[in-house]
Amino acid sequence: MLTALRFVSLFLMGLDVGLSFSHVLQWPIKVRYGPALYVAVQQSLYSNYGPAASAYELAAMAAALAWLWLVRHRPREFGRTRLGVLCIGAMLAVFLLRIRPLNAQQAAWTVRRLPANWHVVRDQWQLWHAIRVGVAALGWAALLAAALGREPSRRAAAAAN
Repeated sequence: MLTALRFVSLFLMGLDVGLSFSHVLQWPIKVRYGPALYVAVQQSLYSNYGPAASAYELAAMAAALAWLWLVRHRPREFGRTRLGVLCIGAMLAVFLLRIRPLNAQQAAWTVRRLPANWHVVRDQWQLWHAIRVGVAALGWAALLAAALGREPSRRAAAAAN
């Protein structure tokens, strides 16, 4: 059970790091887009990102929380797993509090109804995604460290003595 939870958590966080990193890679290119192209890209390219990411981020959180519970008596693994769980929570908070409102603003845009400060909103959207990828990478690394650097269970330690 624990091995499966570790695998699922790491797999889902790996997907999230990759998805989040794609926004960072696109940043220097999208900064050069004019308003019409930017609106077209934002409203077409990302339509599947939200539903997919929402599903696997919540699943990653559930798996990591279950993992955290199962290793609560293993201090080193618990601490690293807890950092991973906190990072997943921070990623969700950044999305809900910062990115989602920007998404809602941009979803209402058309080329004819574009605010004068559209580029400021674009830059904030990109910045919050860059912050989010940093948090995602830290969380993934913490979970990876927890999985690779875990101490033996009490039963295994007792059997070794």
